[in-house]
Amino acid sequence: MKNNKYKLYFDTSNRQSVKIKLFLNGDLVAEKSQLHLLTSQILLILIEKVLRNNGLTVRQISEIEFNPGPGSYTGLKIGAAVGNTLGWLLNIPVNGKKKTIALPVYQ
Repeated sequence: MKNNKYKLYFDTSNRQSVKIKLFLNGDLVAEKSQLHLLTSQILLILIEKVLRNNGLTVRQISEIEFNPGPGSYTGLKIGAAVGNTLGWLLNIPVNGKKKTIALPVYQ
C-alpha cells in the first residue's frame, strides 16, 4: 500500500548488542536484537533479516532513525554511517531531518 510509512530504527550504542525495530505507521511491527561484539559485522545483516521477514525491501522504508548516543564510540559511528548512507541513497529523513547528516553524540 502506498500510504504505509515504514520507519527503521536501530541502536548500536551498546558495544555488546545491536537492536533493530520496524514501525508501520507508528506501530511496532518487528523487533530483533542480537548480542555481538562486532557491530560492523552484524548491523546490515540484522536489517536485511527484519525487512525480509516482513516481506519488505529497503526501498519501502520511509524513514530511518538511529540512537545518536551517548554510548560506544565505534558503535555510534557505525550506526550514524549506516543511517546516513541509507537516508542519502533512499532520499528519506534520518533522525527527522532530510538531506542533513545526523551526527552521533559522544559522551
